[in-house]
Amino acid sequence: MPGDLEKRRAGVRARAVHLVTERLRPFWGGADEDVVRRAAEVMVDAALANVEACRAELGQAAEPPLGGQNMDRKLRKALIEQGWRVEPTKGGHWRCYAPDGITIVHLAGTPSDKRTWPNELARLRQYGFEWPWPPRK
Repeated sequence: MPGDLEKRRAGVRARAVHLVTERLRPFWGGADEDVVRRAAEVMVDAALANVEACRAELGQAAEPPLGGQNMDRKLRKALIEQGWRVEPTKGGHWRCYAPDGITIVHLAGTPSDKRTWPNELARLRQYGFEWPWPPRK
């Protein structure tokens, strides 16, 4: 898991550097591309250091809370590992086919309130889904 977090941080940093470089380029018109990129890297590194310092001061973990896209990914992964077939719909929701081949459960693409995930998990459990996955010992 620590390796995954480091990969995610590196990806976020790379995207941020690219975006800041694109924003700086018009203001540094005649400057060398490497100079603009280095300035963007310094700005992004300072911002990321500030975020980490704030998290440490507030006592917040570096991992995002369970919910949103993170929850969505974990839930889909668990469904697939337990034999469910998960497909996106044209409307941005998820269609989940149970291993029995008969049951279909539709999941929201964007949860609307804090009860959405517990309600969807309850519905999935009715058809044999186990959560949390993998099961706790």
